Amino acid sequence: MLLRTKIFLGVLVLLLVAGGAVFFYNDNIKRSRAGEYNPQISPADFTTDITNKYFALPVGKKMTYETTAGGRVTERIEIEILPEKMQIEGFETVVYLDKEYKNGQLVEETRDYLAQHKNGDVWYFGEDVNNFWNGILIHHAGSFLHGKDGAKAGIWMKADQRVGEGTPSPPARPSPPRPANTPTV
Repeated sequence: MLLRTKIFLGVLVLLLVAGGAVFFYNDNIKRSRAGEYNPQISPADFTTDITNKYFALPVGKKMTYETTAGGRVTERIEIEILPEKMQIEGFETVVYLDKEYKNGQLVEETRDYLAQHKNGDVWYFGEDVNNFWNGILIHHAGSFLHGKDGAKAGIWMKADQRVGEGTPSPPARPSPPRPANTPTV
């Protein structure tokens, strides 16, 4: 083997090892920071009367969002605030029913659980997810509840928004998150 080839292979191996070490280090840093998230919240500080000026959710409120292409609806999201409540680890939450349709077919139905802190922030305590394929329930991926399997509640919508500031503390989930409803101002 030529000296140049040996040097090239040696440098290549060195770069791969260094790249792997950097990836491993960064991945562990991300994991350790996720483990540090531990909101100090008390059920006494929350209400199901969600009056946040950016995200008021009175019972019975309905919202519909549609995406169109070529003059036809390709995606439709229907949201309704149900009259029922859900208890999660002592926190009473409202039920935010969210149905997503693609090309007329129901693909996902979630029940998101929300409550408002006394400072006006709306908190997200989890969701139960039903995922469908061709009208058949196939799995519940994305479901999580605060206090179960390491999942933790987080802020969905702050009471006081600042330009450029996103939701500061997304819920900590025990499994990889699905795309979440985390608005940014």
